[in-house]
Amino acid sequence: MNGNYTIGGTSPDFTDFTTAVNYLNNNGVDGPVIFNVRPGTYVEHFIINFVTGSSSVNTIAFQSEEMDSNSVILQYATTSTENYVIYLAGAQFINFNHLTIKTTSTSNYQIVISVSNGSSNNIFSNNVIRSNVISGISSAALILINGGGDNNSITENLFVNGGYQIKIIGMASDYCINNNIIRNVFSGTAGYSIYAQLEQDISISGNNINCNLYNSSSGIRFVNCGGLIYLEKNILCFGGTLINIVEFNDCNGSLINPIIFKNNFVSATSGSYIRCIVLYNVSFVKIINNSFNFNVWDSYIIEFAIGLSNIDLFNNIFNWTHGGSFYASSNSIDTSQIHSDYNVFYSSGNIKFLDDDNYMTFDEWRFLKGQDNNSLITNPFYISNTDLHVNNAIEIMGKALPIIEVNEDIDGDLRDVFHPDIGADEFEINYATFHDIELIEILYPDTNIYLPIDSIKIRVKNNSIFDIDSFNVKFLLFDLLQYDGSVIKNIHPGDTVTVDLGPFDYIKNTYYEFEFEISNPNGNIDNYFENNEMDTWYYYLNDVEIFKRTNDCNDEIELFIKNFPKASVLWSNGSTDNRIIVTSPGSYSVIVTGDNGNQVTDTIIVY
Repeated sequence: MNGNYTIGGTSPDFTDFTTAVNYLNNNGVDGPVIFNVRPGTYVEHFIINFVTGSSSVNTIAFQSEEMDSNSVILQYATTSTENYVIYLAGAQFINFNHLTIKTTSTSNYQIVISVSNGSSNNIFSNNVIRSNVISGISSAALILINGGGDNNSITENLFVNGGYQIKIIGMASDYCINNNIIRNVFSGTAGYSIYAQLEQDISISGNNINCNLYNSSSGIRFVNCGGLIYLEKNILCFGGTLINIVEFNDCNGSLINPIIFKNNFVSATSGSYIRCIVLYNVSFVKIINNSFNFNVWDSYIIEFAIGLSNIDLFNNIFNWTHGGSFYASSNSIDTSQIHSDYNVFYSSGNIKFLDDDNYMTFDEWRFLKGQDNNSLITNPFYISNTDLHVNNAIEIMGKALPIIEVNEDIDGDLRDVFHPDIGADEFEINYATFHDIELIEILYPDTNIYLPIDSIKIRVKNNSIFDIDSFNVKFLLFDLLQYDGSVIKNIHPGDTVTVDLGPFDYIKNTYYEFEFEISNPNGNIDNYFENNEMDTWYYYLNDVEIFKRTNDCNDEIELFIKNFPKASVLWSNGSTDNRIIVTSPGSYSVIVTGDNGNQVTDTIIVY
């Protein structure tokens, strides 16, 4: 065979797939062959053996004539004895393009494409490959590669449901090698989206995986894999209970060829007890420049199991809405083998690290483990829970460690060579939307002037390049909220305004602590919130009174005053304590000086 042939429709060369495949198996090829499949639904399944004459030049393609995957549907009700729609048994250089391939079975036997017996150099591209939602997963896979299949390419397909959506199983004596999964979309409900065992060299790149997983399964799982393992530029979004998003189990990279997990968006938006990345008996792993977002409870972002060596976590963003254990291990984390730095951690809840079943704060993690000394706690300002591009997060811009393996971002944009950004997204500040107001001064109360009735006033500056017409102000006294409301004032770019929060009656000789916070310029998040808060103390120093107490046992007289915070004391005898002991009559005085230099004094006569 050589040239183009048609399947189905009016006056075809072959009435269906089965007739074409039988002819192909029996006669082989002596040049490139393309089967153009006419629109229709084809209810059949078939086996393609090694085709005589097939090669990298003499490829064999099955494709929809209209190059539209919705126009050609190949389907079959798979069973326990005929568990396949397409079976490649030693076939090589076979391409399937722009087709819908599915099983209509509702049983647990739902393998759609089986690539076996050393089938290699095959391409599956731009197809829709689907099955029904099932309860069991062991005998269901949308694509199953086993028996030493090498150099198969799975590119730009849509996968829907499946026990395993892609399952690759090599043999201990014959690993599968260089099977690559590029720019596919995974959706629906599955046990595993990608499962690879005994695979040498694999690239999983540019995929968009948005699935709900069965309990106690994994989104992507590697078992006994090695060589060049790359996961990059993927968007991974999973939901479920007791699941791992990415799991490395008994996998080993090397100093020259480490396992690379870089430039990925990783989200968990529903479920609980989720582990984002699980590392078990692995070595030479680089988790670098990824953006993580967790909106679930009772979970870990990174779980360190046992047998770990040369694990690097650099330039990642770890954002967790509810807070919890960002890193976790039931054993003591060996920081000679695990290195974490230049990351961003952020949560509206607690930021914790679980080490040997003991919780540590971020500061304790730094001090006790010597990790993340250059890392930050700041809001990454993601676009949404699943779109982890960064929106004007100036705090993380240019703060990453330059790493030779990361020269571009998830979108293919070049990284800054010397000052790259933290996370998967290399971004620029869009000053047209960059909102920044600054609390530059607490005008009143003025700690240099003590008055019984004073104002509460602050001064706010607009650092944006556009007008600010409103913002929010909070005022707290001893951490108790006194005011929280919107202020309507127009501030031109670079200008300042005074905000008057009203008068305040002070009790004499009483200490006060004030906190102020501004936010929400024009109803938007302030993109640089480090300059939004200030605090001060105020002490209305009005007078001082000396009290006297006599010791009847020894005739000593104790003179004392009440404690004055933020003030110094000087007695006429030179003492600077709040109390003195006198043994002789006379005139004794005390001067109390506030931080602003204001003084009050009192004198007492001792007889």
